[in-house]
Amino acid sequence: MPGLNLRSSIDVLAEIGTDMSPWATHRQIAAMAGLCPGNYISAGKRLKNRSRQGNPYLKSILVQAACSAINVDGSYYQAKFKALKKRRGHKRALVAIAHAMLVAIYHMIKKGEPYREIGAKVVSDHEHGRKKEYLIKQFQNLGYSVSLTPLTE
Repeated sequence: MPGLNLRSSIDVLAEIGTDMSPWATHRQIAAMAGLCPGNYISAGKRLKNRSRQGNPYLKSILVQAACSAINVDGSYYQAKFKALKKRRGHKRALVAIAHAMLVAIYHMIKKGEPYREIGAKVVSDHEHGRKKEYLIKQFQNLGYSVSLTPLTE
């Protein structure tokens, strides 16, 4: 996995163990680590909030691993970080990458499968799809019907 070397992998396993039965879902292990997204809603508005306090050792290991993972060219985590950094800022995007890495580690240990890199293309395709849906919705709100045909070059 990008960002994790042997030492940090051992540290992560020392903190969470190899038995994933204490956590029914990946959300519970993220909450234990203090890497789950904040959920502060008041009067129907989502407000900024810090992430919860959790296991400080695991959180620091994963944030440091995320710092390394975003420097691996062509990796999923680098592309995801760049997309998140535009909207959320450097530090929040870094914690989001650490969260994504913990979720991947949880599933790898639970299923007994090795890490598979899906690449940066997945993120760019997702961003293009989101932008296309957003623009179609904007035209429909203005009262236009939209039909898309791809350009042939």
